Amino acid sequence: MVKMLIQKAIKRAGDNPWLKRVNETREYFRQNLKLHSHPLGAAKVLRKLREVLPPQSIVTTEVGQHQMWASLFFDVIQPGTFL
Repeated sequence: MVKMLIQKAIKRAGDNPWLKRVNETREYFRQNLKLHSHPLGAAKVLRKLREVLPPQSIVTTEVGQHQMWASLFFDVIQPGTFL
């Protein structure tokens, strides 16, 4: 039953105009956000971590700006690995 619900949710997510807009906005800011030129800027560090960590690595954050940076710049490859 859980597998059926997941499949149904995945199918519905593609048709949802609100989710489509959220994904478009996320992608826009990911591409157009002005990145600091500092060699250890948050975006650069998080992107590099994504490159070197295995896909099943679990990432956790607290609330705040670093949570926002992580959600923008650390791509989640496997479900349940970003907390």
